[in-house]
Amino acid sequence: MTKKNIGYPYTYGDQLTPEMACNNRKQAVSYSVLISNIWWHNLGFGEPIQSYPSFSNEPKTVIVRIVETSRVNSINRGGDLGKSGPGPRAKADALKNARKTGGGSIFVQGFTPQRQYGSRPINNKPLSCPNNVKINQEQFYGNQNPGGSSSSMETMSKRLSQEYTEYQQKFNSPPVSKRFDTKNYDQEKFKELSKDPRANKEVFHKTTVDEARAALQSEMEGIVDNPQRIEKPICKSVDLDFKVDGPAPYTHMDVKHPVGSEILRKQNRKVDIKTMAYDMGERIVDQKEKFCELEQGPKSSENILHIVDLAYVPSSEKEIVKEYCLKGAEDAGSSEGIQFLNDNK
Repeated sequence: MTKKNIGYPYTYGDQLTPEMACNNRKQAVSYSVLISNIWWHNLGFGEPIQSYPSFSNEPKTVIVRIVETSRVNSINRGGDLGKSGPGPRAKADALKNARKTGGGSIFVQGFTPQRQYGSRPINNKPLSCPNNVKINQEQFYGNQNPGGSSSSMETMSKRLSQEYTEYQQKFNSPPVSKRFDTKNYDQEKFKELSKDPRANKEVFHKTTVDEARAALQSEMEGIVDNPQRIEKPICKSVDLDFKVDGPAPYTHMDVKHPVGSEILRKQNRKVDIKTMAYDMGERIVDQKEKFCELEQGPKSSENILHIVDLAYVPSSEKEIVKEYCLKGAEDAGSSEGIQFLNDNK
């Protein structure tokens, strides 16, 4: 029989028998498990798991030699007394090989341990996310419906216009009167009606937001049908707030917002509510006549509805404002085509 040369623990020239081959395999498995368990222990993951029993015919000197080697490898490297384990070059080589091979081997993972400080290992658990965490989609896709699905008209108004918000804080805080408000409305339409139609870019003024609220409220209460902003360049000549689809005879609508005595005082206006309301009635009649028969304008004064929104007039002054507004219109020609909103006491 041909002899095969084998290495340690046998001498050269020994014949490889089945018993010797089996012993070699057992030793290889034993060394692999022992080395992995030693690394596992050094990494601070607790006691090593003995998956295989030790073999009685293994040389004891080999085990001692492996343990001693592990102790040598645990000597602090680089002068850092707080670190233990493999040196930086071994870590770098292992990490490089892991990227090439996928890093699935426990021996490769063993060269990239968590840091351990002093003699007390720190078991840093991986970050985790509970399964029941709710993600706010608006953080990723933006809020495509400003104000949210449950926003009231007042909340939407403040979000659209900083000018509107500042007016409320400065002149109408607390609110002088109860105003129509709801969450059941078309928010996209409200946003569209709130834009300044004369501006070259998207702008939301306090006045245009107030006009939009009055227009939607009028539609919801059945006073007008389908209010729409007058597009450019027509809106620059026909200076009315909206065009409407009826009811007949109305084709256009304009909105006015008188205020009460308290707001007049805060605005330092040297006029009382009676004079303010009377002058407004006169201007309404003048406006009805001014834009008739212009291109794409109303055909007659009867086609224009004026909405007088009393949202900024306190309950104690609403009747006074209504009386003097109608009186001013009568004296100027006619009080027809005037409707009041938020005139509750």
